[in-house]
Amino acid sequence: MKYQMKCLRNEIDGITENNVKHNNSPRIVHGQFQNIVGKIDQILAGKIVYQKPNYWAQPKRKIK
Repeated sequence: MKYQMKCLRNEIDGITENNVKHNNSPRIVHGQFQNIVGKIDQILAGKIVYQKPNYWAQPKRKIK
């Protein structure tokens, strides 16, 4: 749950005054916050919203 909350905090921190000021529609900002509220509900329900990145995964080879 700690990782989930950290990711959520990063997402919220990504909403800056500039982002809000330069949006064409207030509906977009409202939608961002509704999305975050939905994620909070899912995290509180114990669901995994944010998957941990797998830094140890090998990159896939391109088939020629």
